[in-house]
Amino acid sequence: MKTTRMISLLLALCFVLLLAGCGAAPGKAPAEPEKTPEDLAAETVTGLMDSLVAGHPAEAKEYCAEEIWEAGLFDEFFDPEDPESAYEYMGISEENGISPELLDEETKDSVIRFIETYNDAMFQEYELKDLSVDGDTAKASVNVTYGVDPEKMSGMDPSELVTEEEQDAIFEEHSEEIESVMASDGEEAAMAVLYNALLPVMMDAMSDYIKSVEPSTEDWNITLAKTDGEWKITSIKSA
Repeated sequence: MKTTRMISLLLALCFVLLLAGCGAAPGKAPAEPEKTPEDLAAETVTGLMDSLVAGHPAEAKEYCAEEIWEAGLFDEFFDPEDPESAYEYMGISEENGISPELLDEETKDSVIRFIETYNDAMFQEYELKDLSVDGDTAKASVNVTYGVDPEKMSGMDPSELVTEEEQDAIFEEHSEEIESVMASDGEEAAMAVLYNALLPVMMDAMSDYIKSVEPSTEDWNITLAKTDGEWKITSIKSA
């Protein structure tokens, strides 16, 4: 009997404690500490660098002052939404006798694949080494790891990555079609046949080359200014 009564009392006590717990006011979440000027300036720098590492240069614009963006600081990127710059890089233009409109879908897709590979590899990672704030200006030091050397790429002939034997084989495979199109539709249309056959091979070869490049590093000195309460990057220079 005593045992039964003790169990009843324990159950009642647990029930009371449970109700007390359910009715207790939740504790207030601790307030987040106010961000310092250094924190806010660092967010601008890391925002820029995160955009570049992700291969999305257009997103980097919001972290830059208008004048630095208009100066074309990140023109080494190609825009997947507007591949005209990549076509120009490869000599595909009306001036060179071949209109991008004559490229077939497979060829255009190979150009987009190259652009995405190039942009993804351009900036691989970074380290914010130092940042200091002096009033409405700030300076940061960033170590950047490149997967692509834009200067080396700009001086490269894509045909260097496809052997003469491969080029000859492609030309031989399509020679009859080229001659036929030349006779019926003219030189530009014939050139389009050759480009549509050769360009996907070259683009894939360039993408493979980019993936094989050993990374290199460089230090950047970044200057920022606060305007209307927002930090913007005003200068990026190699250390």
